[in-house]
Amino acid sequence: MRMLATTAIVAMTLLAGSAAASAVMPGAVDPVRSRQAANEVTIGQDGSYQVVLSEKVEMRAEAHFSFGGTVHDGFRLSDDGSVIPPYLRAEYAAPESTIDGAAVSSAFEVQNHAVSIAVGDDFDEGTHRGAIRYDVTSAAVPTADGYVVYVRPIALGETTITATDAIASVECVGIPPDAAECGHETADAWVIGADEFGIAGVVKITLAGDPDGVADAHIDRG
Repeated sequence: MRMLATTAIVAMTLLAGSAAASAVMPGAVDPVRSRQAANEVTIGQDGSYQVVLSEKVEMRAEAHFSFGGTVHDGFRLSDDGSVIPPYLRAEYAAPESTIDGAAVSSAFEVQNHAVSIAVGDDFDEGTHRGAIRYDVTSAAVPTADGYVVYVRPIALGETTITATDAIASVECVGIPPDAAECGHETADAWVIGADEFGIAGVVKITLAGDPDGVADAHIDRG
């Protein structure tokens, strides 16, 4: 089977959504029977983190399908009295991908403030799996006694968060910058259900740690 990496581009208004797997003409049968996604987020002491996105698709017919998606690179911060609200600009890098266990190249593109990471192929009927690992930096801001990390998965699904420092709280963002507590704590992680994400598709994680260890944030007011 010929592996083919493809870029998934969607409208910037879909801040939380992933790119559509394929366009289905009116009256046509959707070749995708079902799609599931899960994210594992691992946060370092400097506020940077790694995301491993695992997706499973059930195809009812032979067709092209892309794992991954497109996200906005900005996180709306709390108002600070300025006329233009502050946005934290994150940087994405180092995507590595597999399809059905075989390593493949990712389509990785940053256009304006849209970050696209995707990998696709022509699939036969049946179950297929894709995984994308990528790194995110400049998505954290220090606080008086710790730091806050922002995460926006490129594909929404159950999300498991672990960190070197202790997690003090986890909130899902609705209409930015408003957020509410979400998910639940386990013995060694924090887990957020796929249906718990707010409209922004963003998770705000507050950690207890050394704020001086967090890299300087890129705050955009443009």
